[in-house]
Amino acid sequence: MDPYYFQQLYEQVQHQQKQLEYLKTSLDKLNTELSQLKEKPSIVVEKLDYKFDQLKVETLEGTLNIGLNPSDLEGIEDMSLPPKRHSDHMQLKEQLLKRVNQYLDENVDSVVEETEKKLNKKLDIQYRNLIKEDIQKQLPARVDHYIQQSIHHSNREQTEKQHLDNIYQQIIGDINQGIYAFISQVPQGQDRKDH
Repeated sequence: MDPYYFQQLYEQVQHQQKQLEYLKTSLDKLNTELSQLKEKPSIVVEKLDYKFDQLKVETLEGTLNIGLNPSDLEGIEDMSLPPKRHSDHMQLKEQLLKRVNQYLDENVDSVVEETEKKLNKKLDIQYRNLIKEDIQKQLPARVDHYIQQSIHHSNREQTEKQHLDNIYQQIIGDINQGIYAFISQVPQGQDRKDH
């Protein structure tokens, strides 16, 4: 065997021996400090009273950032919807508007008639037209609202059709409640009982 090899082995063992002694010394120091800390009585602060009215502030400098800091915006990626999401949103909106307009054309008259019977009122044709026009004016904004709401609260396990149906049912429920609320607010004498 080569004597150089033994020399290197000996130096390596010596180095490890020194490291081991250093670690033992460090461990002993830590144990000593820990036992000293355990022996000291703990400090308990029961109540702190701040008297801000007694503070005197001569100068107040700096920047108060609430929320995002403009310098932080450099590291943030564009948070707008990707084009595909936007096109999905538009496609969903078109489908919903088509279905809801079909519902309005086919069912609103019967919903109004049922509500009239429940409330013992009979509306003039002008009121009926007003109801339809008002619903159609509000419809795009309501559809957008429900789509946005569904994005934040959607169930990932739903199919696209189930998702569409859920939003559709919410809108139809709103329409029916709105019709009921409107007819119930029509003052007596404004409805036409002689129809």
